[in-house]
Amino acid sequence: MRPMEPVELRGEIVAAEPLTAEHAEGILAAADSDEVFAWLPYPRPGDLRAAGGWIAAALGDRDTNCRLPFAVRRREGDSVIGSTSYWDFDGDMGAVESSAPCWLSPHVGGRCPGSG
Repeated sequence: MRPMEPVELRGEIVAAEPLTAEHAEGILAAADSDEVFAWLPYPRPGDLRAAGGWIAAALGDRDTNCRLPFAVRRREGDSVIGSTSYWDFDGDMGAVESSAPCWLSPHVGGRCPGSG
């Protein structure tokens, strides 16, 4: 199986860019709601160290070719507002699972596709 190459996805309102350690402060700021994390399979990062650990785990998944994590950034104001991922991609078949799980700060007034 060929690994998926990181790519930036840009729309009019948001951009999804490959997640890096430099996103830790933005991820922490966006992860400001226990309500959002109540249904996710991992705890809400409560401090910068935890945000860095969350990113390190996501990048570990990336390094084993099972996940391609993104930071979701609002184009207006350039702030990180959440995260999404491509999962279980198969480059040979051209298949990918997306947005599972995806989360956005509730303060941005939006929802991830398929989140209800």
